[in-house]
Amino acid sequence: MAMAMAMAASGNEEKRLASNLTAASDENGGDMDPELEMLAEARRRGEPRPPVSMCWSLLRASRTGDWVELGRLLGREDDGDGADQQCYQSSPPSPAPARAPQVPRDVQESPLKRLTYQGDTALHMVAASGDGESFLRSAEVICGRAKVLLVTANNNGDTPLHSAARAGNLEMVRKLVGLSKDGDGAGAAAATAAMLRTENESRETALHEAIRFDSVAMVRELLEEDPGQLVCGSGTSPLYLAVLLGRGKIVEQIHAIVAGSSASSKQLSFSGPGGQTAMHAAVLRGQGTTIHGMSSNFYLMQKGDDHGSTPLHFAASLEGPCDETAQLLLLLAARFMHPFQNCVTSQLLETNPDAAYQPDDRGMFPIHVAASAGRLRAVVVLLDRCPGTAGLQDAMGRTFLHVAVQKRRYRIVSYACGMAGGLLLDDPILNMQDKDGNTAVHLAVQIGDLDLASCLMRNHRVRLNLANNKWQTPRHLAEICVPPGLYYSKNQRRMIYRSLLVYCGAPGGNLRHDHFLEQDIANRNEAEESKKIIESTQILGIGSVLVATVAFAAAIAMPGGYRGDGTPALAGSYGFDAFVVANALAFSCALLATLGLMYAGMASVDFATRSRHFASAVGLVRSSIRSLAVAFALGTYVVLAPVARTTAMATCAFASPILVYANTELMPMVLLAWTVSRKSGDKMWFYTIGVEVVLGALSKLWPYLLIFGLPALLQITK
Repeated sequence: MAMAMAMAASGNEEKRLASNLTAASDENGGDMDPELEMLAEARRRGEPRPPVSMCWSLLRASRTGDWVELGRLLGREDDGDGADQQCYQSSPPSPAPARAPQVPRDVQESPLKRLTYQGDTALHMVAASGDGESFLRSAEVICGRAKVLLVTANNNGDTPLHSAARAGNLEMVRKLVGLSKDGDGAGAAAATAAMLRTENESRETALHEAIRFDSVAMVRELLEEDPGQLVCGSGTSPLYLAVLLGRGKIVEQIHAIVAGSSASSKQLSFSGPGGQTAMHAAVLRGQGTTIHGMSSNFYLMQKGDDHGSTPLHFAASLEGPCDETAQLLLLLAARFMHPFQNCVTSQLLETNPDAAYQPDDRGMFPIHVAASAGRLRAVVVLLDRCPGTAGLQDAMGRTFLHVAVQKRRYRIVSYACGMAGGLLLDDPILNMQDKDGNTAVHLAVQIGDLDLASCLMRNHRVRLNLANNKWQTPRHLAEICVPPGLYYSKNQRRMIYRSLLVYCGAPGGNLRHDHFLEQDIANRNEAEESKKIIESTQILGIGSVLVATVAFAAAIAMPGGYRGDGTPALAGSYGFDAFVVANALAFSCALLATLGLMYAGMASVDFATRSRHFASAVGLVRSSIRSLAVAFALGTYVVLAPVARTTAMATCAFASPILVYANTELMPMVLLAWTVSRKSGDKMWFYTIGVEVVLGALSKLWPYLLIFGLPALLQITK
């Protein structure tokens, strides 16, 4: 029944609006009034109609501070409908005989109350437009007509005092406060306090707007009128907002007013969004002075937000750089000086060391947060001031070392393992197991990070024989993680398993090996492997064809040109002979690689044969690229050396990074040799890995031996 009545009322309203629009159009010779046309268009689009009509003349007078016109318009409002209709004209009445457009009576209301779609009154407009003498007189005129507008809110809950403070109009704020005091003493004081403490839809008072505008004078005057604004309130406190915005002078002003008023610092509101306090905001902005001023309040030091995060959790997540290079410099500096004494984390720990042992809702302590965020400085400070935090475990049983490994924070792991002058943790902490029984080495093996695994295993205290809850040792887990089928020869998971865990003598699991292979090792899927080969051949094929094309062109257009008899002009020199060998080697390897890739991409060939062709083609493509880089450097050198030796040498230097980039796998192999020798304590392992490094280098560098060795041999035989 209620719904039917509402629908009927809506229909009647539509009919009245249509009737009024038609009448207004007829009375004006068919031309519809712009204001009515706007209402009709909004109705057709389905937009909500403004709750009241708008008086354009009053809006103009309010925005321009025309207090004389305001007085005239407001004086006519008491004269009846005629004066009211005059107020709705877009310009002052003229002696023309045309009638003023009629405004539907169902949408008319006093023009003082609403002038915009945001629900602003005339006093809102005056307060936000300026604080000159004309605007102050306009405010007096409006309040003389309707003083209730001082506390009338617009659609956003803002009073005229909000608008004046937001615009930074200090004189207008003073005027509005003064107008609220007109009357008897007790009632006026209560009215002023009510106006100052009125909150908008965001639960903020005019004081918040003054803080945003960064007006110290306005904040001081508002607080002198009512210091209780700092105590009461249901939303973000003024102090929190001032600290978050970095308004240091306003923060000092707030503390000075609290110290000189009856409101004690214990009653001062520090609240912020999400359960935060002003101390959280001070930590976020790194304001050491503000933190020191509030450090005596132990409640703020221990108060957590909605997630249980204390200010120390916030500091641990922000303290220090995240960049790896900056962290390395930080570690080196820590060996010779104490660069962390004045940091925010140190300030908080000096006041309340217990905060380092307070977890958040997920059971993470500040040291876990620092490790997760990669903040080495915070980790160093926490371990230095509170060494007991090293063994703290979160809800998942993880120490900060587990978290650092999972987040790939190499510098923190390196510091914890005693590298680069870092802290050497005790044996129980280095080998502590989480809820699943995994140590930090287990996690490094799981994510397949060779640098982290090497860093941990270079420490003699790290044990490799511990099994997790599934009875998996690090070696067992590494073998499971090795990808089946086709993969890069220097895959980090394979290198971790073969070179680290096998050579270091790490024990396997508790299963018979054939049972282990059947149970845990995934079988190769030939369909997926075939797809990988086909996709890879397309990429490698482009490279091999390009190298062959360039090498063929270089063989025709020899550097230095030809003599009159058709022979190369530079033939016979060592550099030219080396260029010819390099170019021929690049062309031969590229052509062989192209043939191998053609076989590898043919589905009619069996999978085993395709795999062999593909593996050979990959090595040949690498050799062709290395040879082509040497041919470019030699060809440029032999042409420029006789006339510009420095330029020729610079060209060779520019080409050298190509040779280094193509052989970056040698560095991980050297790192493995060092790690194995440190872990096993047996130099024989170092020699064993060293032999593999040498053999691996020869397999990568054989084109260079042929390019530079064969011409030298030919020169000797001449």
